[in-house]
Amino acid sequence: MRSFIAIELPSSIIEELSLISQDIRVESHAISWVRPSAFHLTLRFLGDISLDKVLQIRKVLEECAGHISSFNLRIERLGAFPNILRPRVIWAGVSGEMDELRSLKEEMDDLLLPLGFALEPRFFTPHLTLARVKNEISSPDKESLRQKVPGRETKILSSFKVEFISLMESKLTPQGAKYNPLYRAPLNRI
Repeated sequence: MRSFIAIELPSSIIEELSLISQDIRVESHAISWVRPSAFHLTLRFLGDISLDKVLQIRKVLEECAGHISSFNLRIERLGAFPNILRPRVIWAGVSGEMDELRSLKEEMDDLLLPLGFALEPRFFTPHLTLARVKNEISSPDKESLRQKVPGRETKILSSFKVEFISLMESKLTPQGAKYNPLYRAPLNRI
């Protein structure tokens, strides 16, 4: 099964992100907007895993979660990867207790190594994907995105508490990917 490890978002943040996504929306066949029900913060993409790996990954999540206390994050700004001149991903940036988030990510990566999951080559840049952009985007649509997105401060003022990490299954459908939590590991409550 295709899977990843993520931080799921509370419904209040999903609603706020949905409003922001609507506000910056550019209607184009070259832009695939993420459904609000699919908003999440990916910690690690695992790819296709077998059912026997699920138990091993569950143990990794339990160990990581036991060492990290719950912490707060908030949505800060909008941007694009690799940049707004050549947008491939439109995202909402994350700020808050970043030391805790990075510690969680680093420990998880270290514990996944013996299970055959090599370290990711890219630096971890926490973000929430709002849209994916295809290469054939027209110049006017690209210009619209440039005017709406770069460094834009969001209207989100609320933060959210990260209380668990989730092993997620990703099922590809004609309507887009559908995500289903397989396991949630609660963070240490100390």
